[in-house]
Amino acid sequence: MICAVFFFRQALSVKLGEAYLDFENVSKLWHRENQLSIRLGRMDVPFGEEYLTRDAIDNPLVSHSVMDFWGIDEGIELYGSLADVSYILDVQNGSVATTRDYTSDKSVTIRLGYDPAKWLHLGASAMSTGDLAADDWSEIWIGNGIFRPIGSPLTTLFHANLAQGEARIRLPRGHLHFTGGFACYDDNDPTGENKRDFWFWSAEGVHNLTPKLYAGARFSQIWVDGGYPLAGQGDFMDYFFGDLTEELWRLSLGLGYRLSENVVFKTEYSIERGQTITGDDRSDTDMFSVVAAFKF
Repeated sequence: MICAVFFFRQALSVKLGEAYLDFENVSKLWHRENQLSIRLGRMDVPFGEEYLTRDAIDNPLVSHSVMDFWGIDEGIELYGSLADVSYILDVQNGSVATTRDYTSDKSVTIRLGYDPAKWLHLGASAMSTGDLAADDWSEIWIGNGIFRPIGSPLTTLFHANLAQGEARIRLPRGHLHFTGGFACYDDNDPTGENKRDFWFWSAEGVHNLTPKLYAGARFSQIWVDGGYPLAGQGDFMDYFFGDLTEELWRLSLGLGYRLSENVVFKTEYSIERGQTITGDDRSDTDMFSVVAAFKF
């Protein structure tokens, strides 16, 4: 008897989003409502406020700003409100390594919010990634990529610091949202100076044409002295591992139809342009998209 046995192997991976324990309203222990709550686990990096509407059901457009600050990381988060100011203070791992971190330094993020009137919201955020090992990457996204080292092979540590302010104006039939900020990258490369300064801003407007139909637009732009790996909507290998980008901007124009709170259909055309440090124009990364989003 001849017996043939065939083995098939396929690489499988499981990715975990947010997963945390939430100890709500801890401040009731000293008879104060909502002054302090605590989260432990894997959570969104609370830098800026765009991540709050990053899910397809919440984002009025399909794309995000050209900065697209976002990430999920392990750590501890304190949040609550003091008087009229809401706050989040977060200490997280900082790197994409989940089972083992290669430095003792951690990322620290603080975000403040203030609503001086019903129609106006103000926010401010600051973050330090902490020192990261050169063979690792940060957990915070930037430009459809993440902070990574750009020094020589002799580089052992790198870090980035970020700050951002924003204002949201609530209108009778929509909103306006403005952000602006600064970031700085540096490393310990002994062969040369790799410091990079980033400036960025965005403006978003949404107008409800009918109770269900709306139009939206967003313009966002980022500049980097000396250039940095910014993938944007372009080919990841070309722009994240290829030429460094000095300037990148994106104009997104869209229409959406909210069938209900749990269902939205939307379409968008986004124009993206930029320039690399070699002087080449980035003009091949426009995107047309159609999305149907469902929330369960």
